[in-house]
Amino acid sequence: MSDAARSVFGCALRELLYDGAESVIYRGIRIVDGQPVIVKALRADYPTPTQVARYRSECVLLQRLCEHGARGIDAPLEFAAQGHRLALIFTDRGAVDLSGLIESGGLQPAERFKIASEIIEINDSPSPPDQQPVD
Repeated sequence: MSDAARSVFGCALRELLYDGAESVIYRGIRIVDGQPVIVKALRADYPTPTQVARYRSECVLLQRLCEHGARGIDAPLEFAAQGHRLALIFTDRGAVDLSGLIESGGLQPAERFKIASEIIEINDSPSPPDQQPVD
């Protein structure tokens, strides 16, 4: 990570978690209060109107799902802008990449079963009243 990328959106970035075609995800610390955060940022310095609309929609959808008690989802702490760049800032709960953990042999079969059961339970929980299940 370059020095220029170490502090953006009011966050000191510590670790690159995901590097995709359109977005990057970092683990970091929010400078104003020291809170651990996850920063999901658009890669483009000048995002298209479609990219901006998609990020705004994602932010609103996650907030609404959380307001209706959806399990397994965190609402963004903020929709951040720095210049023309955009990011969603989430609380860092210390989660790890499940596929990487499984591939590294870091989970015993009983632990895998427990996690799979929890995922199924979350997916089977009733949808909020104004949301339809995703097929």
